[in-house]
Amino acid sequence: MNARRKSARRVLTVAAATTACLLLGAATAYAASSSVTGPVTGGAGAVVLQATRFDLAKVGYQQSEFFLSGDAASYLPAAPLGSDGQWTVTPASTAPYTTRIVVDRPANPARFNGTVVVEWLNVSAGLDVAPEWLVTHNELIREGYAWVGVSAQATGVAAIKAADPVRYAALSHPGDSYSYDIYSQAGQAVRASAATVLGGLRPRKILAEGESQSAFRLTTYIDAVQPLAHAYDGFLVHSRGANGAPLSQAPQADVPTPQVVFYRPTWTCPC
Repeated sequence: MNARRKSARRVLTVAAATTACLLLGAATAYAASSSVTGPVTGGAGAVVLQATRFDLAKVGYQQSEFFLSGDAASYLPAAPLGSDGQWTVTPASTAPYTTRIVVDRPANPARFNGTVVVEWLNVSAGLDVAPEWLVTHNELIREGYAWVGVSAQATGVAAIKAADPVRYAALSHPGDSYSYDIYSQAGQAVRASAATVLGGLRPRKILAEGESQSAFRLTTYIDAVQPLAHAYDGFLVHSRGANGAPLSQAPQADVPTPQVVFYRPTWTCPC
């Protein structure tokens, strides 16, 4: 086994362990409050995303892009946010949005293993990047996972609109205070609109993942929003520091998180 394959398997092993430690039980199966349109075509004719560049068809996969639209909520704390992560939040304002999701899935339904990995795309570079897909795609393809990348944040949406104004003219993002609910609605849409998003594949598990900047967002999501949304069956939070991302930020109320943030104790693996 070469070093690159060993590295991919090591990351997937960590992913499996981390997901197991953060499994929350079955996500609630209910109709998403968003609508899905697509597959998206037009513009320059290509999906705008920093990810792998090889022909997915050569490995039995296909890529599609969809627009996701709805009304997203921002959140405010019902009590001070403590380091223990046992947060209680309530919906605050709502705003309309339209974002995009990118789907890589097995072309042959028989190859699908029933699990969809939903990545919070990273915007640290000022554009959408899919670091988890880049690191784990060999194993995901080998084992038959479906992968979904979500443009959850305003920076990513602005960047793809600038890169292809025709293809992405319909996109609109109200700001990152709404990113958490947008991400919830993306996960819900994968399940509720699987006939469209997954081409009829039937998902059994939907897992969330994010790296670095996206890991900070997922930390806040896990402690604040997942108890309300129940959109995901488990999480991989990859490479974060001690804290989480703001629960809310300008132009909405500024609600930072503590300098040290743990996950809810009841969600911690007993191993």
